[in-house]
Amino acid sequence: MTGRVRRKVLMIDIPTYEVKLPEPHKTLLGKRLQAQVRLWENRTQLKMIKGGIPYSRGLLTLAACLRACDFQVKYLIHSDPVDRDKIPGLLQEADFVCINAMTPTVQIAVGLCRLAKTLNPAILTILGGPHIDSRAVETVQTYAAVDFAMIGEAEDRLLALLQAPDSPDTVGGIAHRPITEKMPRTAAKIDPVIASSLPMPAYDLLSRPLAQYSHHIKTYRGCPYQCYFCSDRHSWNSPRYSEHDLEQVVTELTYLAERLAPGTLMHFSDSILNLRWERTSEMLDRIKRRNLGLQFAFDTRVDLVKADQVKALVDAGFIYFRMGFESLHNDVLHLAKKASTHEKEIEASQIIRAVSRQAAIHAYILTGLPGTTRESLSADVMNIFELVKQDIVDTVGNKVMVPYPGTPYGDSPDLHGVHLLHQDWSKYDRRSYPVFQLDDVSADEIYFGYLQQEAALAQAYTYKLSGVPDPDQTGTSSLGYVYQYYVDAVW
Repeated sequence: MTGRVRRKVLMIDIPTYEVKLPEPHKTLLGKRLQAQVRLWENRTQLKMIKGGIPYSRGLLTLAACLRACDFQVKYLIHSDPVDRDKIPGLLQEADFVCINAMTPTVQIAVGLCRLAKTLNPAILTILGGPHIDSRAVETVQTYAAVDFAMIGEAEDRLLALLQAPDSPDTVGGIAHRPITEKMPRTAAKIDPVIASSLPMPAYDLLSRPLAQYSHHIKTYRGCPYQCYFCSDRHSWNSPRYSEHDLEQVVTELTYLAERLAPGTLMHFSDSILNLRWERTSEMLDRIKRRNLGLQFAFDTRVDLVKADQVKALVDAGFIYFRMGFESLHNDVLHLAKKASTHEKEIEASQIIRAVSRQAAIHAYILTGLPGTTRESLSADVMNIFELVKQDIVDTVGNKVMVPYPGTPYGDSPDLHGVHLLHQDWSKYDRRSYPVFQLDDVSADEIYFGYLQQEAALAQAYTYKLSGVPDPDQTGTSSLGYVYQYYVDAVW
């Protein structure tokens, strides 16, 4: 490596992944997602305009940083078949390949590293992302095709590594061979990135017209809360480091608005958009002055929903309120360090409804959190149905809890009554059969409860759309199909 100038960087984005579902569940999910769009449109009285191809904003920002320092950067999305076909050719030309890895996609990322080494033995492979943040040394030890595993925010340190790949220990936060006792943090101190200093993502590197992508934007990085199920719990720095400059945020929104159809739905992917309301209020004023012609979705906490804030958000074009319910049981929320209650969940929805009947409400729920019992799993089939039927929320995003690496449930599971069944990372998604069981609830029971809740949601959506609890056209004339599938598949 010494003396060779390396300037060509290929970034491969894996923003999503295919989950292999049993056919009955796949059919049910497809119908349910279609119904969610119809319910959203009924509520908002608008057409949902949103591109379908996801991408990782972080990688595009990294690309912009590298290009500013004269690196030649290419960017491909692995989940887009058009981009995926280009990967082998560009791997042969690149000096470096940088790939992001969530836990369910780390094996895909490693497979791409192996392909890179086969096609171009001189290439250097670099992995980063949520999985690497907690499993950097393990990844390098396990997979010979991975040269570097980089922890945490990388805009400054990736540039330093690419400029001096023979001296990774001077960069900090990188696992590499040979493994030493100083890893994964290595000798150098890792300073947080100042988010306001970063350039706009390199949108011009996307292969297709911007309208074909599902866009999201951030006003800050990380989350200060410590929910046990969430890997963002270690990502928070002080506002000085975490917050993007508001004028940069609005400038980026303007750039996108000029290239997207009027009324396009844009998601703010901050963990909690209204975390610091004074700042959020200032941003809303700037958005209104620009008259962007976009609609907005955002995430918040139920205990931070206030009527005056809801009104200000609605006035600025925010029509999709997405809140983390996680569970409908206070004891489960307490064990997960969620710091909210089911009563607060209901109250938050009522506040939004009182301010705007056209604002759509989405609740996130996780099935199988510690504290779950057979009785609560059974009760939640009707509870979730009633959330929709009674107009408390419009839609529900129900998923199976996953004990991700980097969370207390993944790193010290026995302390929380969680017992991991395996570490096949490709199965660590939120729709497949659980990768864990609880002290008193088996994986079978968790999965069965989840499937029942999925069927109940389909019924609830049908009820809201047609006024009939469960007509034949849903493909699920009753919950009985779940029982039939469960018997066929498990036994």
